[in-house]
Amino acid sequence: MFYPFSKHFLPYYVGLVFMVFPILGLRYFGYPLWTLPITLLFLIAYLSLIHLKQGYGKVREILWLYVLLYITYMSCFINGNMMWFFFYPSNLLVWKFDNSWRSYRGISLLIMIGLVSIFGILSTNSVADKIAIMLVLLFILGMTVFMVQTREEERLKNQLYQKSQENSILIAENERNRIGRDLHDTLGHTFAMMTLKTELALKQLDKENLLAVRKELEDLHHISKDSMKDVRQLINNLKYRTVTEELQTIGDMFALANIEFQIEKTIHTDQLSPVIQSSINMILRELTTN
Repeated sequence: MFYPFSKHFLPYYVGLVFMVFPILGLRYFGYPLWTLPITLLFLIAYLSLIHLKQGYGKVREILWLYVLLYITYMSCFINGNMMWFFFYPSNLLVWKFDNSWRSYRGISLLIMIGLVSIFGILSTNSVADKIAIMLVLLFILGMTVFMVQTREEERLKNQLYQKSQENSILIAENERNRIGRDLHDTLGHTFAMMTLKTELALKQLDKENLLAVRKELEDLHHISKDSMKDVRQLINNLKYRTVTEELQTIGDMFALANIEFQIEKTIHTDQLSPVIQSSINMILRELTTN
C-alpha cells in the first residue's frame, strides 16, 4: 500500500523542518491546543501522499483536499503566515503527481491560494500586510511555475538523450550492415573464385598438366593479392575521418577524374562530435558515388 522510504523521497522530507512553526506556535504564538491534532493529521496526510502507491485515487483526493483545507484554515483563522505552507502541495503537484495547472490538483491549489489571499487582504487594514500577502502569493505561484518549467526542461533533455541514444544505435546498426555488405561483396566473390581455381588446379594436377596447374596457381596468387588490397581498403574506410579529411579525399578523387570540384563550407565541422561527423561522411560518400 505504501512505498518504503528511499533517497528518492528525501527532497519531500527536507521541507518538513518548517513543521516546527505550527507546533511551537502552541507555546510562543498562542495557537489553540486543538490545532495540534489537526497539524499532526496534516503531517500524516502529507507523508501518505508521498508514499501511497497507485490505485488509491479516492484516498489521494481526500488527503489532497485535507492538506489544502488545513493550510487554508490555519492561514485565515490562526496565523496568516501559514500561507507559506502552500509550498507543500505545490511541491507535490509538480514532482510527485507530475500535474499541470489545468489538472484537478492544480485548479484546487489555485482556488485555495486565491481564497486565502483575498481573505487576508480584506481582513486587514495595513498596507504593509496587504503587500506581504501579495508577495507571498507571487512567490508561491512563481516558485510553482519555475518548478514546472524545470520539470519540462528535464523531460525534454531526457527525450533528447533517448533520441540521441536511438540514433547512435541506428547509426551503429547501419554501419554494421554496411560492413557486412562490404565484406560479402569483397570476400564472398574472392573465396568463390579461389575455390574454383583450386578445384581446377587439382584436376589438372591429376592429369599431370603442369602448365595448366601453374596458370591456375598464378591466377590464385593474383586473386589473393587483389583480395588483400581490397581488405586493406575496406579497413581504411572503417577508420574515423573528419569531414575536412573526407572532403579532401573526395576532392582528390574528382581531380583524378578531371572533374571540377568546389567546396563552400559555412560551418566549423571540426567542432562537431565524431558521431555527427561520421554520419555526414557517409552522406558525402553516398552523394559522391551517385
